[in-house]
Amino acid sequence: MKNKDLLILLESKNSFLKLKGFKFVKTMYLNFKLIEEHLEIAKTYYNLLEKVNKFFEEKKELLSKYAKKDEKGEPIYSKQEDNLLKYEIDSEDENFKNEMLKLVDKYKEDMEAFETVMKEFSTFIEQDCDINFHKINEKDVPQDISLEQLSLIADWIKFD
Repeated sequence: MKNKDLLILLESKNSFLKLKGFKFVKTMYLNFKLIEEHLEIAKTYYNLLEKVNKFFEEKKELLSKYAKKDEKGEPIYSKQEDNLLKYEIDSEDENFKNEMLKLVDKYKEDMEAFETVMKEFSTFIEQDCDINFHKINEKDVPQDISLEQLSLIADWIKFD
């Protein structure tokens, strides 16, 4: 199992909430706790990703503010091949330059940290997971477990 599979498992955690049985629930609780501890780097990545997204939101607002406007007052832009928007802006506008520099400076540390963490995270998610998961006997798995749920946690089950 790779670390990226743990992310999928963690995202599916809520799908197991309605399943019952003390031994099963205990095993699920302990294993999800192990996963969360193991994926500490993911928390750092997602926290920084939020900040980076905030930078891009603020950048888009700034670009919209200084973009040339059409007859309806809407910013003029074109879509590039990579689906990014290119706004028509007077690149000599000193107010635009100053605000853009302030914005970049405001998020500089977050952007640099994100780049570093992103490289580490990309390597991490492709590595094999070394967690020693708690196992549960097949007889303790709830009867109403779905095939999808079973396929996610099959490694945690001691089949008869």
